[in-house]
Amino acid sequence: MIHADADIAIVGSGFGGSVAALRAAEAGLRTVVFERGRRLDLQSERERRDVLLTRYTNGPAQLHSMSGLLALTGNALGGGSQIYTAVKMPPKPEIFDHHWPGDINWQTIQPWYERVREVIQPKTVDQPFDRQAKLESIATALAGRVEPLPLAWSPPPKPQQPNIAAVDLHGQWQAWQAGGGKRPLTQTYLKRAEEEGAEFRCEAEVTFIEAIPSGYRVHYQSRSDGAIIADSVRAEKVVITAGTLNTLRLLFRCRDAADGLPHLSPALGRHFFTNGDMGAALWRGAGLPKTDTGPLVTAWVDLWQHERMFVMETGRFPMVNASDRAPWLFGIMGDPPIDGAIAFEKGRLRHRFKREPICTFHRRVATLMKIAAQAIESRALVLPASVFNRRPVTVHPLGGARMANGPHEGVIDSHQQVFGYSGLYVLDGAAIPRQLGSPPSMTIAACAERAMAKMLEQGH
Repeated sequence: MIHADADIAIVGSGFGGSVAALRAAEAGLRTVVFERGRRLDLQSERERRDVLLTRYTNGPAQLHSMSGLLALTGNALGGGSQIYTAVKMPPKPEIFDHHWPGDINWQTIQPWYERVREVIQPKTVDQPFDRQAKLESIATALAGRVEPLPLAWSPPPKPQQPNIAAVDLHGQWQAWQAGGGKRPLTQTYLKRAEEEGAEFRCEAEVTFIEAIPSGYRVHYQSRSDGAIIADSVRAEKVVITAGTLNTLRLLFRCRDAADGLPHLSPALGRHFFTNGDMGAALWRGAGLPKTDTGPLVTAWVDLWQHERMFVMETGRFPMVNASDRAPWLFGIMGDPPIDGAIAFEKGRLRHRFKREPICTFHRRVATLMKIAAQAIESRALVLPASVFNRRPVTVHPLGGARMANGPHEGVIDSHQQVFGYSGLYVLDGAAIPRQLGSPPSMTIAACAERAMAKMLEQGH
């Protein structure tokens, strides 16, 4: 029997990690949360411009550039909630009809969505904006319907400047946090977890996890005055929520490079999804909506019934002295038949996928966006097929360590415990067993609530 430094060590502080931190701390467990990114502070962020994680900076976003994939994810206390659009929308019910473990379906997952809503309290935008009327025109042209989206958002108490900071990560973060706006996890789950006694170790990157008698040893590196300090913590339970790609990298390293978790399933890396992510813009047209002071996102066009996709508006591109002519940005998500795999070769991740399904999906999105542009007398701009089909882009990577009925099909069981490793869990996007076709944060958090309830009920 070892003397553990923590009852539970949590690797990452995104949507799964924040749920784990709060529920573990509420249960009286000694809870330590490791976060590679920094704790963001509005005043200090105004003076910083290190947006991305690089060799020399520790910005709030990470750009994953690898063979076959380009992905953008969060890198700060609160994970992706610091840079996302705050949409809290569950997927369509039929998403749960296939590819999930037998005891998870639309009915059984509903109570856990409700538990997430109780903490985050999402709400739709109730004031009309010009862009919503433009979305109605687009929806009519596409034979879809406009659906207001629940957001982790509060209206600011005083008028703000027109919000055209959709892709300016610093501007976006500052505009949304000051005096209202988006509520990241640091204002909901993580705030309550810290009040319950959870310990946060920021700028501390977990590099390796090894199974030891009666628990696990978590090795990490922290930054202090420019120096890198290596240390480790012993914990009875470990929850991995480092974000899909970083979780896969860590698991591959522990299985293949250093033998810390040698019995991880051979299914590791299989069934990886980009969630149908694509981007587009409408520009150069008199019909573009006026800029406003609302949140970046208010609604999307629901095309699920006949296209299995959503077209979500994401604000106006920042252009100096040209806000009325700024392109209107859109995020497209869907459920195309795309099932890839992540491999680990020479210490690096690699995405393998079939090109034809992605080509077909890209062509359909391009066609629909041209129709949308015509509906409001503008022009459509879509990422060229020659780029996208060679290197898909995603901001919602999912799968690779998915839930399954057994270790030949996936890496974790239906309560997200790793097959063969009692007390080791995966609670982030890597656990999701299929594309959702919609923003995954609500589903990741709901599954984490379910897993933590089971862990605490059974004491493992």
